[in-house]
Amino acid sequence: MTMTLLKPTAAQSLRIPTLSSYGGEPIINWESYADILPQACSCDGGGEESYNEGDSAPPSYIYSTLGKVRPVFPSLTIEKEFYQVAPPNSVYPPTPELLFQVLSQVENLYLAREMCWVFTIAKVDSYIIKAISDEEVLALVEASKPFPKNPSKESLSTVVGPQGPVPPSGACNGLELPIVLASDFFFLSLNQYVQEIEEQIGDEPVELNVKLTIGILWEAAINPGNTDSYRALNFVLTKYLGLYSDAYRLLYPPAPPAPSDSSPPSPPSPPPVPYSFVGVTSQPALLQGDQKIYDVIFSYQAQTNGMIKKRYCQVNITTEFPYLFQGMGEYITTS
Repeated sequence: MTMTLLKPTAAQSLRIPTLSSYGGEPIINWESYADILPQACSCDGGGEESYNEGDSAPPSYIYSTLGKVRPVFPSLTIEKEFYQVAPPNSVYPPTPELLFQVLSQVENLYLAREMCWVFTIAKVDSYIIKAISDEEVLALVEASKPFPKNPSKESLSTVVGPQGPVPPSGACNGLELPIVLASDFFFLSLNQYVQEIEEQIGDEPVELNVKLTIGILWEAAINPGNTDSYRALNFVLTKYLGLYSDAYRLLYPPAPPAPSDSSPPSPPSPPPVPYSFVGVTSQPALLQGDQKIYDVIFSYQAQTNGMIKKRYCQVNITTEFPYLFQGMGEYITTS
């Protein structure tokens, strides 16, 4: 089975992706990246903050996904400067459209650098994303682009990196949220998700059913992404196409093929059994060695007899960047 790659727009092609070392299942290799190196963040106002191998405690990593990015004025000074360069008679407070209109102009990049970029999960402000290069700032601006008439085009963002300190009150207009020193930042719209998953499923899937499948599974992504369990789960929900094709065929099983006129008569095939999604568990695998490997287990219940079917994959989360260790298969409970 070949690797599945997205076709990025020019705005999304901020770096060339690398292919996963796992060759058995397709992985979404997002190409709307911004490489943010967690080297020198002075977000807490106390000088440089770095994470080195010699530190007494390793950093805790974040893998937070399916969120949205919005700019916030860090101070009244920056807000006043914004209105200096905004069109005359601009509304106050600024709408998302006005913020994007002004910050996306090249001559206003200096303002975009100064903004606090807030990552929201299910409409809850959760993190402040720290960007340290113009490329990352441009990616954050692009991810904040609003589509009021077509929300399915709005970007759903993922941020990966070590969690930094909480800035002092007043550093980001009163927001006291943990900083993510984002090593990786990427985004995609719901429409692009649907397109990629439809191509993976094949056999002309029903678009509405694909969207329903996505919506059901995405309920599990409403989490902060700050634990090993959440990181493994969020990686699978964000990058593993095999999850969605597997779930789609359980939730909406295809009808058996009709017999051809030339084939001999045979007993009718039993109707396919549809399943309902009932939950997901992310837990350490029984065998790990010196690695951190997690089982991400998805449970489904047959709508006919109530039997439970469990499907799972494995994710290695030893380092900052998780990767797929084993593709989707049947999960057998052991005592």
